[in-house]
Amino acid sequence: MKSRAKPWPKHPIKWIRSPFIFLVDIFLVALIVIFATRKPIQYQIAKTAGLLGDVYGLVPQFNEEIVIFRAHPEFVSNHSSEASLKEARDSWIALLPPGQGFIKVDEDDIRNYHLPKAIDYKDGKSVGTSMMHGLHCLYMIMSEYDMLRLGLRQPPIDTWHFDHCIDYVRQLLICGGDMSLAGEDLPGGSTFLNVPHVCKNFDQMYEWLSDHRDNDAYQFGSERTHYVPP
Repeated sequence: MKSRAKPWPKHPIKWIRSPFIFLVDIFLVALIVIFATRKPIQYQIAKTAGLLGDVYGLVPQFNEEIVIFRAHPEFVSNHSSEASLKEARDSWIALLPPGQGFIKVDEDDIRNYHLPKAIDYKDGKSVGTSMMHGLHCLYMIMSEYDMLRLGLRQPPIDTWHFDHCIDYVRQLLICGGDMSLAGEDLPGGSTFLNVPHVCKNFDQMYEWLSDHRDNDAYQFGSERTHYVPP
């Protein structure tokens, strides 16, 4: 019985491809190489960055400590007078470092750490820190609430500023993700006070921010708040 297999051709078949198809092949191969060698975004973060740290690596890491949350009424007014709000403002001024968290940087810092566009102010360059901006926002919200309670208002501040601050504090809390546990200290509920939390060492942060501040022009609360009847 004769085999039906076809004999191999004496001459190899020549495959002809258009230059366009060839360029497409090169492009696809290049894409594969790019995606195969690209580093995931988490590896582009500075090696010194920890949880809630600076992704650029300019700010150092700080020690952690256990802090018991307790009531601190000095940071809010008694909602009865302008003088009480000014006393609360003094407590906020004492709490935060001079410079309001704006760090002085130079061209070398910007280049070496790949920092975002620096803020130009009085012949200096600086970048802000998130925690300090959040505290600024919280003070602004507290102050506005107090004025509403007193039936007073201060010189016009656009509502965008307060809307921004409320949303910024929201994002700070979500980012922090504090999972400290609180038990009942009210009938059927909790004040969430007298509870231990794992926190960054605030004294270390205060000292570093103070030493690296751009200038004192950003001093928190240095402006005088004027109240006038609505």
